[in-house]
Amino acid sequence: MKKYAVGFLPRLVVVALIVLASTLPVVTAEKPTCREFDSGKDLMRVANTSDVFVMVTEEGENPGEVDSKEWKNVCEGYKATSSQRLKGLVMGHVFGKKHRNIAKKLGVEDDDEWPTFVMVKKGTKGKELPEKGIKFTGESKEGKDLIDFIMDTTPSKFGQYVFSIHPYDDLAARLMGVKDDDKYADLQKKFYYYCSIVLIKLLSFRAKDPDMRMVCATYAKTFQKIFEQGKEYPETQTKRLEKLIDDDNMSAFKREEMHQKIHVYSKFTDPMELTYDDHKAFILLWGSQIFLLVLFAIMIFDLLTGGRSEEEREIEKETESEETKKDEDKKEE
Repeated sequence: MKKYAVGFLPRLVVVALIVLASTLPVVTAEKPTCREFDSGKDLMRVANTSDVFVMVTEEGENPGEVDSKEWKNVCEGYKATSSQRLKGLVMGHVFGKKHRNIAKKLGVEDDDEWPTFVMVKKGTKGKELPEKGIKFTGESKEGKDLIDFIMDTTPSKFGQYVFSIHPYDDLAARLMGVKDDDKYADLQKKFYYYCSIVLIKLLSFRAKDPDMRMVCATYAKTFQKIFEQGKEYPETQTKRLEKLIDDDNMSAFKREEMHQKIHVYSKFTDPMELTYDDHKAFILLWGSQIFLLVLFAIMIFDLLTGGRSEEEREIEKETESEETKKDEDKKEE
């Protein structure tokens, strides 16, 4: 029975690891892409749940492609922006001559004005167009002007990255919610801090790009500093970065990095409200961790002891001793 346990426990640990891995989120930046709308029905289906920024234009020299340099620049910015920051924004183009009905529906059927840009707000119905469509009327159609128009008409923000990691946000809310006058406050803070250490190890392996690794590291450092210096750390750092971010000599990359850190700090200074599902997920995640830890401890103990009880080892020693004595007796004879 013991020998069976030695072989069974490692298999059980492997299965438990697979189950745990399936519960962890894949940490990756979603990369949205500009698409083509080939029917009015398709456009309105998307607009039912998302803000949609549409360009009506002529088909490029290569069939199915867009020649507009301005649109390509905006699409590059769109692809480089996280889904959290885009707030569900969808971008796409319509080839007006191929789909005159869509161009007419949007109120931009005059091909002399193409490329023309229209924002269709989330929840807009087909019968409400073209009145409810917001047409871009700026003289300049450069990428920067189009992005400003998008940000003025939707909650979307364009930029390289501003990511959140829900398990960290959950832990941040729990850590910041610990009351200092609670007699178990120190114990709770230690627990959440050590949970953050485990998370950074687990999630860092699944981070797909350097940006996300930097975000993970910022969360981890914030937990550490709060544990060492107190809850004032994220607020102090936010104020410091807000002063530095207005420097005109700062590179765009560095400014984006500071925006990201401020966003992470906001998860501590203005923590999320925890729901029933959040509490359930927290118990599942950390219950699994504890379960694994116990399994590893049992497996290591079992391997070190050879899967045998103390009584069995004593019997083996006595048997070996008797055999050794018999061998010695035979040599004397």
